[in-house]
Amino acid sequence: MPAVNPELLRNLRLQFSRWRLVLAPLFFILLAMSIKDSFFGILGFFGYGEGRFILVPLIFCVGVLWGPRLASGAVLDEIKGRTWDAQRMSVLSAWSMTWGKFLGAVSYPWYCLLWICLCVLLIDDSIDPRAFGGYLLAAFGAQLAAYFLGVLFARAQRIPSGYTYIADIGGMVAGLLLWFGFQDGAEVLSKGETEPIQYAGLIWETWDFWIFSCLLFCFWMVFCTYRLLRLQLGYRNLPWGFWGFCLFLGAYGMGFIEHPSLPETLGAFSTAGLLLAYFALLWDEMSLMQCRRCVGAWRRGAPQRALEELPLSIWVLPGVLLFTLPTTLTALFLDSSTRLTFFLVQPELGMAAFLFLLRDTGLFWALCLRREDGGGKLRAVGLVFGMLYLLPLIAFEGRLTEPWLRSFFVFEADFVYLPIVVEIALVSFWVWYEGQRAVSRQTTRRWSAT
Repeated sequence: MPAVNPELLRNLRLQFSRWRLVLAPLFFILLAMSIKDSFFGILGFFGYGEGRFILVPLIFCVGVLWGPRLASGAVLDEIKGRTWDAQRMSVLSAWSMTWGKFLGAVSYPWYCLLWICLCVLLIDDSIDPRAFGGYLLAAFGAQLAAYFLGVLFARAQRIPSGYTYIADIGGMVAGLLLWFGFQDGAEVLSKGETEPIQYAGLIWETWDFWIFSCLLFCFWMVFCTYRLLRLQLGYRNLPWGFWGFCLFLGAYGMGFIEHPSLPETLGAFSTAGLLLAYFALLWDEMSLMQCRRCVGAWRRGAPQRALEELPLSIWVLPGVLLFTLPTTLTALFLDSSTRLTFFLVQPELGMAAFLFLLRDTGLFWALCLRREDGGGKLRAVGLVFGMLYLLPLIAFEGRLTEPWLRSFFVFEADFVYLPIVVEIALVSFWVWYEGQRAVSRQTTRRWSAT
């Protein structure tokens, strides 16, 4: 492995030139001198202080608006420029590619941010360093989110121009959320007030909790980006990282409950598993070829390869069941009380939620096997949205009063399991039927080609 990351060096050469090295410090130093000498008294009128007035817009524009655009294009622009395939054949590891591309892509915005920081010290050195670091962390989080979305969208074989804009906007939205959070915390710090928050049995200052949470999610974004780049480079991933993130989300959410009971603890993990399982439905390939690769590897006596080829939407089902079944049993037999107000699933209804997930997984597979051009998944999203939101909305309006009728669309206190079992049976038959049709179509195309 080379001492210096070649991908990082290549991006640094692309980002920096003699003129760009000189223009950034020249521009920001002249700007700082003009503010210090000519407009010192006027800027104080805005209430931010002289240094903070220049800090906020410059860091926001460079770090939250410009940086995510460069980060999202680190991989997407390579694919559009038809240079990504050559990079995939290089000897670089997925981890070297992960941090080399990201740091190289955002190197020049951070070079500008460095000079902005120096200018702020020239103008006003009374700014709280914690507030200063919070703004920079918001910029880093925005860039990392845009980079993650860019690598996520790079999975598509054809990259529409809209994907790049979605990744840019996603990073900017993440940066805005962090920015406003840190800005509120900075105002509290400037007033000398403290707003403690109780989390995981500890008393935290709001500012420290924001920093702690931001760093945790930044770590997981880096990890997920690394796993996605492994797929891009031809490696296979077992979904241990997926379940690690599920355990993290459950533990993170559980920290907001004071002295949680066992059903509440399991309910937190069940909710995290269900949310990520629906994300897996959107992410998974869901094609006949994927199933053939998995079955073929198993028949060849390669169980490790078969597990690697197993669709993620199927992988997650046993894990979600391991969460939801104990959740329901403990809620029914140990402690039926619950204080879960922000979780989507009440503990006693965990098994019902799993059955709805099983039905929706079958709907996705049936429609994806029916339409192999990618339109099936879009139709499945619309169908599942209607069954999970629109029909329950009608049921809640009082038009369906019988519990067994309401149980077709919504799980609640008087939930009846028989209707959802009937739905699962019908959807299973539909999946089998569409699978047979997909095999027949593939056989016909093969004979036509010969």
